[in-house]
Order: sequence, then structure tokens, then C-alpha cells
Amino acid sequence: MDNIIRFLGSRGFSILLFAVAVILLLAGSIGGTRAALTVFSEDYVGEVETKHLGLTVIENGVAVDEDLGILSDLPDGEAFQIGRKYSEALMIRNDGTTEEYVRVIVYRYWTDAEGNKDRTLDPSFIHLEFDNSEDWIRDTSDISNTAERLILYYSRPLAPEEATSTFCSMFSIDGRVAYMVSQKTEKTDGDHINVTNTYDYDGRTFVIEIIADGVQTHSAENAVRSAWGIDVSVSEDGRLTLKEG
Repeated sequence: MDNIIRFLGSRGFSILLFAVAVILLLAGSIGGTRAALTVFSEDYVGEVETKHLGLTVIENGVAVDEDLGILSDLPDGEAFQIGRKYSEALMIRNDGTTEEYVRVIVYRYWTDAEGNKDRTLDPSFIHLEFDNSEDWIRDTSDISNTAERLILYYSRPLAPEEATSTFCSMFSIDGRVAYMVSQKTEKTDGDHINVTNTYDYDGRTFVIEIIADGVQTHSAENAVRSAWGIDVSVSEDGRLTLKEG
């Protein structure tokens, strides 16, 4: 049984004004059931559509399609602060009818004012604190593990109505982004020189994107290899172990 669920959280801010915009998106795979949530915090415009999904992202104890999402615990009127750690407890719940093995792919990146990915900016300034290494297997291969992308596998089969342990607990934006400045010097007529300073991250949006999918536990080793392209061992109690090489 293959289920794919996508959770997208993003924030835009100005280095000077620290304006915050909140966008969350939760969607199923093409041709499947879908659930979506889009919320813009400043004007409080919300749009919610909910249908059954096999997997659900749980954020700070609440299914994301029922909540305001990232920074939902931010007090009314309080501005988002660069450098501050915010609670972002994330887990996956199985709302389907069969056991599944779960994979989570986490992306973090920056976009420009038009929503295009800006590859000149450093994804590592988007800090995520990951939890429970005993339950979650981190893919450390060079192909899977990059500054932008991290892949995690839940080591146990996830029963219906059961949730995983948290795989992330906190996130923050590195305070150094407020001091990343590009300088441009131009010589004008005569001996005058114009120096222009531009904040590299001013007006940019940081994005945290989570994709979770599951595969059947029946013939698990073959199912995982077919769906995810990796080799695993399955112990008698159902725990996954990645094979090296």
C-alpha cells in the first residue's frame, strides 16, 4: 500500500521589518485523496479541504489540516524572531487500515519574491532539531543526505491509528542571516564612489517541506526495495535495518 502525503511550511520575512507570512500545504498523490490547508497569518485568510488519507502529519500534537501550522504557538501580535527556537514537534500518524513502513523526506530551502528556489542562499541556516535516533533511521549516504534534503525511515511497522515518535522537535532561523550583506561599489563621475549594501536574505522566504510515504509490510524487503530503491533487513519483531553498500 503506497501513500504519499506532502506538508509544506514556509515563511517570508524582511530583514528590517521581519514581516511573517504563513503557508501550509498538505496534499495527497496525483489521482489519490487530497487534503489541503492554506493560511496567511497577516490577513487571516484560510482555506481548508479535508478527506481521508492513509498518513497524516501531526504538528505539535494536532493534525496539520486542523491547525494553523508552523508557529501556531506564537502569541497574537508577536513577531517572528530570527535566532529564536520554536517548538515544531512533528510525527506521522497512520490513518489507514493496514500496517505500513514510513519514510519521511525533509527539504529546506529559500525562495525569492516570485516563489522561485534561490540556490545561492544557504539551506543550513534553516535549523531543524531531529529526535529519536533509535526509532528513526537517518540515511547518511552522499546521494540522499545533502544540505537541502534529509531522508528518514521509521524503523518499526506503523499500525493503524498509531503515530510515530517525533522526528523533529525544534526549528529556528540562524541569526547570521541578518548580517549577510553583499556590497557593490560603483565609480561615478569625478572622484565619487557609490557603495550599495544589500541584505542577501532580505525579502526571502524559507521553506520546510516534508514528504511522507508508506509501503506495505507484506514481503517488506522486496516492497521497500521496489518503492524506495534501498536494501533493508527485517528482524523477527519487524524492525528495519538499512544494509550498507
